[in-house]
Amino acid sequence: MPPIVEVCPTFSWQQITSLIVVQALQSCYRPLNWLGSIVEWTINFFLLNGGLFRLLFKLFTFQWGRIILPDPTADNFLSCVGALDPRCDLYVDTSRPGKASSTRADAVVFPDENVGSRSTADVCVMAAKLAYENPAVVKRVVKDIWKLNFVKFSECWNEQQQMVNTQAFIFTDKPKDANAVVVAFRGTEAFNAYDWSTDLDFTWVKLDRLGYVHQGFLEALGFISRKHPDTIERLNTNAIESSEATEAREQAEATATRTPVTPHRRSKEEIEKAPPISGLAQGIIDDPAKEQAYDAITKRVGLILNENPRAKLFITGHSLEAHSPPSTPRCSTTPARPRLPPRSEPSTPSASLVSATRTSSTTRTPSSRANFSASSTATMWFLESRSTTSSWLTSTSATVTISTACTTESLFRKNPTGTTASCGQ
Repeated sequence: MPPIVEVCPTFSWQQITSLIVVQALQSCYRPLNWLGSIVEWTINFFLLNGGLFRLLFKLFTFQWGRIILPDPTADNFLSCVGALDPRCDLYVDTSRPGKASSTRADAVVFPDENVGSRSTADVCVMAAKLAYENPAVVKRVVKDIWKLNFVKFSECWNEQQQMVNTQAFIFTDKPKDANAVVVAFRGTEAFNAYDWSTDLDFTWVKLDRLGYVHQGFLEALGFISRKHPDTIERLNTNAIESSEATEAREQAEATATRTPVTPHRRSKEEIEKAPPISGLAQGIIDDPAKEQAYDAITKRVGLILNENPRAKLFITGHSLEAHSPPSTPRCSTTPARPRLPPRSEPSTPSASLVSATRTSSTTRTPSSRANFSASSTATMWFLESRSTTSSWLTSTSATVTISTACTTESLFRKNPTGTTASCGQ
């Protein structure tokens, strides 16, 4: 039986309205982008020269050689987000022993034993904000101010939009024996019409045994292009084959060792040679200038987790929450293997990690391995390292306003109600 794929109706009034708005926004891309460049350059021009009065003083006293012209690629050029909120220092918990007189960023406790702590949430909140800056600024802040280990800034290809329009960066708490790996995605940029058109795009895709996924986010992660419907079928097939291959390896290992089935720990060689999940054409996948976000980031994170088996994974960023129905069950407290449920079982109408209430905090039984706590401006969750990177990023993007902790065993498992369990509400 072929995989089941369903695409949302094209001619509903909602879709027609969405299409009109999306087309109108995309037609404004160039003028809006130019406006944003002018606004950001002007803001940085005044900031770098000490404000309007100091700039006028330099002009009237003929100190023209001291006037600084902004360079958009420099490590001191801020986006509108960075200019509006210039804070770069991380929160320091002064209530901890030895921290009472410390305000240094290198005194931050990260990762905290309590994943819902304010210091841990602050790192994720600040990383979500920092993701709007250029690679030079991100690297400088992570290394010089936060005193953490910068790994990579990724600028990934969106085949539907025919441009590089998905950005994320990776860092760890230290170069070796890391305890935390953080992936921060950039959200909607103020002057990027394509970002806004993605937010207002109502189209969805239902993937076999995964549920309903926002089509714009699938495209942003380099999975599909709606111009080529066959990419959706290939994505669905690739995801199922990857899950079934992992399940087969786990079963074989359990049979050989005569032990219960446990999550498979992928070797470095397996991670490097893993086939892509993307449904795009092979020519696009092989093009080094068209890096697909999901496959590239999961491979890099998988290698880091393989070298640092004690590390926890945090994913953060600002993004759209509307693609996450509130009916999705919360992360199960019972360990289970990270795989898709059988095709005959019903699935939840969501393939994403969804948000919890903004100000709520829920802790389960003492034996629970899931801990939920709220963060006011960014999503954060961690997965214990299993090196099973084919399933660590089950959502189509990082979302806003929650802090969630969950283990990889609970991803894609069947809960008692018969629906597919995912981390979140």
